[in-house]
Parts: sequence; C-alpha cells; structure tokens
Amino acid sequence: MRNNIWYYISVSFVFQYLLCGILLIYFYYTRSPRKELYNEFKVIKPFVWLMFIGELYEVIFSVILFVKTAYWTTLYSLLEFLAFNYMFYKLLKKHKTLYNTFNIVFLTFYITSLFFWNIDNHNIVEGYYGAIETVFIIIWAILWFKDLFKKDEVVSLWRMPAFYYVLGTVIYLCGGVIPVLFTGHLFKATGLWTKYWLVFLILGTFMRIMMIIGLLKATVKKP
Repeated sequence: MRNNIWYYISVSFVFQYLLCGILLIYFYYTRSPRKELYNEFKVIKPFVWLMFIGELYEVIFSVILFVKTAYWTTLYSLLEFLAFNYMFYKLLKKHKTLYNTFNIVFLTFYITSLFFWNIDNHNIVEGYYGAIETVFIIIWAILWFKDLFKKDEVVSLWRMPAFYYVLGTVIYLCGGVIPVLFTGHLFKATGLWTKYWLVFLILGTFMRIMMIIGLLKATVKKP
C-alpha cells in the first residue's frame, strides 16, 4: 500500500486538508468579524474546529501511526452532517422543526447502521450517510436561495460569505455522493476505488477553499 502512487496522492491531500484546517482556525481567531456579517462568522465555528481536529487526527493517526481510518471516517460522517446542518439552520435563522427532523432522521439511521457496520462494509455504509446528508443539504440550499430572492435588497452573491459556504458545501456533496456511495462496490468490482475516491478528495479541497474565502469575506484584519 505504501508503495502505491495512489497512497501518496491520498497522503498529499491529507496534508493539504490539514493546511486548510490550520488556515481556517488561524483566520477565525486572528481576524475580527464584520459587524453586519457576525452571523456568517459565527455559523462556521463548528466546521472550523471539525476541519482542524479532523485533519490533525488524520495526519497523526492515519499517516504517521497507520491506524485504520474506518472508525474515524464513520464518526466523521456524523460530525460533518451535524456541522453542516447547524450551519444552514443558523444561516436561515428559522425552520427549527426541519433542523430537528433532519437531526433525528440522520441520527436514527446512523445508530441503526452501527449494528450492521464492520470493517469490510464501512465504505458502503458511509456512502448511505453521504446520500442522506446530500438530500438534506440540498433542501437547505433551496430554502436559502428562496429566502435570498425574496429580499428587496439586491446584493452581489460574490460579496456574501454565506454564498461561498453554500456553494462549497453543495458542490462538495453533490459531486462527491456518487464516488462515496459506490466506493465499496467499485472496490469489490475493480479494486480501483482510489481513482474514484480522488474525485471526492478534489471536491473536498474545493469546499475547504470556499469556506476559507467565505470566512475572509466575513472578517477584517484586527487593528
């Protein structure tokens, strides 16, 4: 495995993600939120910490100590959903019932799936997590755009931090759901799952860059 080119490509993405996590937490705590964009600054906090801690874990335990990633990626699927669900709920500042419903449905499926989880099928199970998460986030995104178009004030999307959050999340999930959902099946059929997984890794980089840009848009340098 360690002599395989795809292993080194995956490791390069791990360090790339760690860099993004460091930049996110650095900018979050060294810059000041714009007064009118404080909510956009606040909603991303759980995601910032998830990226930093998650990628630090990946480097230490997966790359250096060679601990199996199955347990972590399964937990990460839950934490990622909770962070994204919270972010959209706080961006919209309404739809509490929908927020709670999504949490209950996802948690119910997640807990139930653990009874069938094992090392051999964890990729398939995580694919189902990704599919459910994608459906819920698309619903949130539709509501966000619908709410945006109802406003009388016309604001350029490129100036809105929330737009970068939404864009990054939706493209990451919609583009990555197919590789994630079928990774386990592709591995069994061809053994070439890494090539399909590469698509998901690239989308992960895009999402993180969008989050960084959004955070920079929501903040200014501290005096």
